[in-house]
Amino acid sequence: MAADLSVGSPVFIHGLVSEQGQALNLKRGEVVAAEDAGRLGVAVAGDSPKRLKRMNLLSAHRMEDRQLLLQLLVLRRRKLRLVMPALKQLLKEDLGLILLVSSYVSSAPSCLFHFGGFMRQVWMENWCFLSVQGRVVAKSLAQQKASRLDAASCDVGLGRVLFAGGCRRHPQLCARDDFFKSAELYDCLTDTWQQLPPMTTRRHGATACQLDGKVYVLGGMRGAAV
Repeated sequence: MAADLSVGSPVFIHGLVSEQGQALNLKRGEVVAAEDAGRLGVAVAGDSPKRLKRMNLLSAHRMEDRQLLLQLLVLRRRKLRLVMPALKQLLKEDLGLILLVSSYVSSAPSCLFHFGGFMRQVWMENWCFLSVQGRVVAKSLAQQKASRLDAASCDVGLGRVLFAGGCRRHPQLCARDDFFKSAELYDCLTDTWQQLPPMTTRRHGATACQLDGKVYVLGGMRGAAV
């Protein structure tokens, strides 16, 4: 399930059964050493690198692995943790059946994201607002490399958001090169930004949608031109 992993690949750990290993389950790591004797070197923030089997790693870039991770996160919800011992016994530890049953009971954790903004200047701060023990907590997120205002945005699923176009500063103050045709993808599971191939046209104030696995960016302006 963790095919094509190499040094530098972002991964998520799962399925460890030892007491020490269980503390690492569902945490994000990075491959830091090539495979040796069937195990890869994986580093987790705040911990020393571990040698782990490929079967215990999910690739952050593989859609099937991301889906499985979100399903596993469902099992961490409080309402399911309480019944998990009985559920495992009833379903004879069959993970596939456990995930299927849990999908009807709860959903993966969700939160509200806030990206950038404008108040006399373009703000690059990004935030995640989530509920922790009945109260709302704000968490700072990674920033993109350059400020981006009035971009088209689209939820592309499995914890990813695409941003395309936009401008560097207020549109009335922009020169031609201040309008963007670039695009980037934010991954909330790894809290990272990825540069994507650019569009053919610079634009801001456009809209975007996903259809049949493709993202379409429509309309927008470049200066006063629509």
